[in-house]
Amino acid sequence: MARLLASRIAKLEQRRRPTARVRSSVVEIDAATRKPIGSMPTGGRVMVATNFGTDDAWSRALARNQAQLLNRP
Repeated sequence: MARLLASRIAKLEQRRRPTARVRSSVVEIDAATRKPIGSMPTGGRVMVATNFGTDDAWSRALARNQAQLLNRP
């Protein structure tokens, strides 16, 4: 499989085509409040990406959830 991927990458590198332009914008949405983080782009296509927080916030929430599950009566 690695040989197949290496040959495909080599073919792509040999094409030397300019990168394709994408005319769209990304809006980051807070998962808890569902409100945009930052400014909303004007016009055109918009991709919405949900921000679920940092890795530290995730690990704290996971530890809290596991503690609640283990300490159930």
